[in-house]
Amino acid sequence: MAGFLLTDDPFIGVKGFINTSHNKMTVRNFLKDLLVAHPEEGTAIFKSDVDAGAKQATFYLETYTEIGGDGNSIPVAISCQIGSTNYLLCIESKSVILKETELPEVIPAEASEYIFYKRNSHDKNVTFESSVERGFCLGCSEDDRYLVLKPYLEDECDATKSFFLDLISEESIIKKLWKKHPFNFQNIHKDLLVAHPEKSYVSFDSVGDVKAENATFYMNIYSELGPNDGLPVAISCKVGNKNYFLCVDSDSIILKEGELPANILTETSELIFYAKAFAKGTSSLRFESSFVKEFCIAWSIKDSVKKLILKQYSEDNLDETIKMCLTGREETNKTERLLLCD
Repeated sequence: MAGFLLTDDPFIGVKGFINTSHNKMTVRNFLKDLLVAHPEEGTAIFKSDVDAGAKQATFYLETYTEIGGDGNSIPVAISCQIGSTNYLLCIESKSVILKETELPEVIPAEASEYIFYKRNSHDKNVTFESSVERGFCLGCSEDDRYLVLKPYLEDECDATKSFFLDLISEESIIKKLWKKHPFNFQNIHKDLLVAHPEKSYVSFDSVGDVKAENATFYMNIYSELGPNDGLPVAISCKVGNKNYFLCVDSDSIILKEGELPANILTETSELIFYAKAFAKGTSSLRFESSFVKEFCIAWSIKDSVKKLILKQYSEDNLDETIKMCLTGREETNKTERLLLCD
């Protein structure tokens, strides 16, 4: 199923991982044995004589989003629940263990003992490369019972490093966005992004007020029902008592009045943008349209106004009109905190 679901996860920056969805599943090795949790031993073991519906054979594939990822793999965690206790597969001292811990919604680090990169787009012959021990992936021990770390070679054909996931369909739960996350946007000249709802456009203004309503935008984060490519977001603002969001209109970005939908059952949307690193090694962002692939929010001077438009992105020829810096404001104490800017 394609589409997007609105979530309430905070936007924290280009480093780290944000949990966006989970799927119930069983895990089998190349011998078709089921992975079974043994929390009392702090491990998980492959067994052939276990019912696929058993609680200890039920795991969850927790999908995370990483901004600026390589796009060829999906960051995931593997969790299970026995009784009322939660467990996660993790890497500790280069060993694979089952650890009692709550699933983190946000992991503010570039690598984590809980995060694996799920490689291959289908659920057959999946490999899981460790994010904290790069170059190593999950594999079966010599007796085919235990999970161990093994060197990962992309062109190597080793069945002991491949797993089959049987995803169990569950009704999706749509989270309502209760808390908003305010930001000011700036371009490379430190101009402030300002909404002009009466004219239905957004522009960068050199004399904008950071505390003004029309200079405050909100990151509304969606989880994507499918492979992630950047962080799916809608960008909204509130001026007066009316809500607006940025929307693609041909090669322009316009302000559209309305409420954000809780779910979007299409693979592309004029209001969904993928937040990605502007370039490798930078903390600033670009926002690629899901509606017009490889085109990003940018600005162009028209009639002496720096209006937002769509412009094609190229890694070989970086256009700094696409580059965005974000400053987040803590609304509780009215202080400002720089989040995303080189």
